[in-house]
Amino acid sequence: MGVFGGGVLPNANRWLGQFGLDPAPSLASFTKLEILGKDAYIVEASGDLKASMGNEGAKDQGLLGFVRQSGEETITLKIVGPAADVAAQKEAFLAYASSLEFVDTHLLEKR
Repeated sequence: MGVFGGGVLPNANRWLGQFGLDPAPSLASFTKLEILGKDAYIVEASGDLKASMGNEGAKDQGLLGFVRQSGEETITLKIVGPAADVAAQKEAFLAYASSLEFVDTHLLEKR
């Protein structure tokens, strides 16, 4: 899991761009799920993963993740791998994401 700046839609669109997909026009394009007490947006992509920093690129890959705003920071969690493997883990990933809780008071203050 990561905590970054940049906002929800830009981060989600960056992930889509890693697969050569068009950016989403708005957050309404994504499924919402409550994670850590607020709406998070589920991002899914599949196809050929483009090469980028730290990754050589690969064919037939999948991505499943969430992006959620926390104060001025953005919380993300994603899995990337062979498309069939990512699809097979969707229910487990969403259950795990829904079970997350804040334990660091620094993050809790930004809820």
